[in-house]
Amino acid sequence: MKKIFLLFTVVMTLLSCSSDDNTSDSNELVGSWRLQKIVTFPGDVYNFNESELVVYHFNENMNLVVESNIELDDLLSPLVTSQTVPYSFYFDTIWFDAEVVQLGNNSNNVGSFYYSNDSNILTLSEYDGSLLTFIKIQ
Repeated sequence: MKKIFLLFTVVMTLLSCSSDDNTSDSNELVGSWRLQKIVTFPGDVYNFNESELVVYHFNENMNLVVESNIELDDLLSPLVTSQTVPYSFYFDTIWFDAEVVQLGNNSNNVGSFYYSNDSNILTLSEYDGSLLTFIKIQ
């Protein structure tokens, strides 16, 4: 009887375990996002008008395609330059204590950003820099 109880306990334990190794099964950034505004650390605000186009296309294959028809100063240039870079996610315990997205790699680093997706509004914020606000277009 003890063996049957032990076997039952082991089986139930194994069946009740779930695989939650991946904290985010779906990539909520996938899609096209039009940049609306950049707020820099000193408080400068850059609002984009209708003729200024900067679109971030986050693809399922973990590539970010930036489409842009503008140029900004050197500090903001990496954020608005047309380019294709990889992106990845990691959990940052130093600055944000949250999941962040790394845009770019060692050879072309755009930055690491805490992100928030509230319906059709995406915000990307650097720990010591810019706050980018996007609206979803696709």
